[in-house]
Amino acid sequence: MNNYLLGSDVSFWNQGVDFNKMLSGGMPYCYGKVSQQSADSTYILNRLAAKKAGVLFGGYHYLDFRVNELTQAKLFTDTMALAGDYVIYPPFLI
Repeated sequence: MNNYLLGSDVSFWNQGVDFNKMLSGGMPYCYGKVSQQSADSTYILNRLAAKKAGVLFGGYHYLDFRVNELTQAKLFTDTMALAGDYVIYPPFLI
């Protein structure tokens, strides 16, 4: 028996994500890319679509060593704040 809970990550690289299909396919959660050098252009849309489909959601930042760490932290937290009340899982850095 599989003892793992399947999930996914989504970003601007994944256009047209079907969160209903994700949930019915056994993936009850996903993480959305929040930022890297800039805010991910699909973060808010993915968050809203995940919420509508009932998929649990979290956010991540892709750490880029070419950018000052304090600048990245501010971008990440400012963009996460736009998520409002539907960020279920704790944020993390990649």
